[in-house]
This record gives sequence, C-alpha cells and structure tokens, in this order.
Amino acid sequence: MDPISTFTLAAAMLVAAPATRKQIFDCQPEAIKKEFIATDTVFLLPGNVAQPAAEYLIKIGSSPKFLSVSHREMLKREVGAYSDLTDGWNGPGTMPPPHEILDVALNMIDAIPARLPLPRPMISASGEIGLYWDLAGGYAEVGFDPNGEVTFFSRDQHGVERFENLRDLMILEQSWFWDRLGPFDSPAKEAA
Repeated sequence: MDPISTFTLAAAMLVAAPATRKQIFDCQPEAIKKEFIATDTVFLLPGNVAQPAAEYLIKIGSSPKFLSVSHREMLKREVGAYSDLTDGWNGPGTMPPPHEILDVALNMIDAIPARLPLPRPMISASGEIGLYWDLAGGYAEVGFDPNGEVTFFSRDQHGVERFENLRDLMILEQSWFWDRLGPFDSPAKEAA
C-alpha cells in the first residue's frame, strides 16, 4: 500500500463520523389535542382518533337495549317485528302472521349453522312468513304457513327442484341444512 493511501485511510478512521440528523417525514403524527378523563387517569389522544362505523351499530327503537352487531340477531328482530302487524297492515284483507308461526320461524333461524349464509325474510298478505336464500348455486326457501304447515323448496342452477313438507322442526339438525343449502353456497363448498 502506498503512503498516501495509508495516510488517507488512517485519517478517515481517526476523524469522528459526522453526526446524522433525524429525518423528518411528511406523515408525522399530529400533536396531542384531546384529553379523555376517566376517574383519576388521564389519557391523551391524538386529534384524529377514528370513530366507530355507524353501520355496525344499528339502533332499532329508542332504547340502548336494541343495539346489535349480529346479522342473525338483526334477522330475528326483523322477523320478530312482524308481530307488530295488525289486520289490514298492507291494505284490505291482509293479515299478520300468528305468533306461533313467528316462534317457529325464529327457532329455525337459530338452528341455521354458523358457516351457512343467513336467509332473507319475506311476508305475504295472507300472513305467511318465508325465509329465502338466493345463492350462486341455486335458490331455496322455507315457508311458514299461518295454518302451521312448514314447507321447503329449492331449485339448483341446473333446474332440479326439491319439495319437502317439514312436519317436525325439532328433528332438523345441522346436517339437514348442509344437505339442502350447502351445495348452493360456493364458499361452503370450498370450505368442505
């Protein structure tokens, strides 16, 4: 190694490295603007605290006991609200569903396995309640007749139809739902 290179290398090692400056980024957090006091503890929060999305808290009525985040619970409340209907609710001759049929429909909603999609509710002028699934693989519906008859109908994407008269809903197990509705739901088929 020549003397100039050796001297340059030694000088570079003996000289202190220049101090680095802290980088300033454009996305610096805002200064603390808000205080939230709970009992004796003080929490300092940044100015842009995210608020919860209103669509996840649906308020039905005026009491806080009606707050819900569950889709199953919202479906049950919608079907349960049919009990508030009176004769003539949608014009002359329309009838509300009997309370016994409402109970049967609500029990069926509770029996639907968690990984299957929930149905949409419907009600006819004669007081018949229906729950229907319009899925990628086909259509299915359960009808709750005011006379106490419960029927199941389905049609797959190839046009194959199935009718059933459900006499005892207490014997319906999760396997019943999977056998009838599972083939219609593509995410359920992929998970199986």
